[in-house]
Amino acid sequence: MDRRKKGSGQITYVSGRKSPWRASVTDNAGKQKSRFFKTEKEAKAFLREVNADANKLKTLLETGVSLRAFSEIFRQEKAKENMKPTAYKTLELNVGRVCDKLGHVMLRDIDSDLVQQLVFDLGKEGYSKSVMEKSKIVIGSMLKMAAAKHYLDTVPVELRMLTVLQVQIKLHRS
Repeated sequence: MDRRKKGSGQITYVSGRKSPWRASVTDNAGKQKSRFFKTEKEAKAFLREVNADANKLKTLLETGVSLRAFSEIFRQEKAKENMKPTAYKTLELNVGRVCDKLGHVMLRDIDSDLVQQLVFDLGKEGYSKSVMEKSKIVIGSMLKMAAAKHYLDTVPVELRMLTVLQVQIKLHRS
């Protein structure tokens, strides 16, 4: 049997089990993942899939991921949650609104100034205080998920920025 590259996983046979073939992989965070399979072929296929996903993620991290591209992953994950249909529809509207403004921006380039500018622009366009606040929350949620899924090292935005009320006051002055 060919030797696997370091970090790409290993396959072992465990006797006395209904599914004796164990595939183990250690991810970049140092967390080990193991699954048992009935055949060695299934275990190898699992390792190939895990390694392909890891390579794809590595490529994405090197080139960068736009907010619009990550919004699809965000929506898919949220669809798996047990949300009410109206709540999910509202979430999609808010994500769409944010992507219309910042979809071209790379996740790593989003900072509090950019989010503040988005909220300010929404206020200029006449959106309500609630819509501005929800847009800010959606960006925060997307960045937290991106960090959890290792698309980002940390959440780059400090969400304690201008309140929506301060934005409205600035709009009335200008």
